[in-house]
Amino acid sequence: MEYQEYISLGFKRIETNDAVELKRTGYAGFILTKKLRNGVFIDVYSGDLLDPKLYVKKKNSIECFILQLSREDILELLSE
Repeated sequence: MEYQEYISLGFKRIETNDAVELKRTGYAGFILTKKLRNGVFIDVYSGDLLDPKLYVKKKNSIECFILQLSREDILELLSE
């Protein structure tokens, strides 16, 4: 998906101020994020808008299950 499609679906942009990304590309990078419910969210990094991931936080842990999503997966998750 392209940047504007994520924004139109309600994703929020968070600036990362990533010094490595700044040195590599000339900009500091950002994350587009969409919370689905408590502990479940979709994130995509500015350097790879074609590789969104679903994060599901494990109970009582800082760890997450991480699943790669397609455009169709995202649209299906957001339509419910």
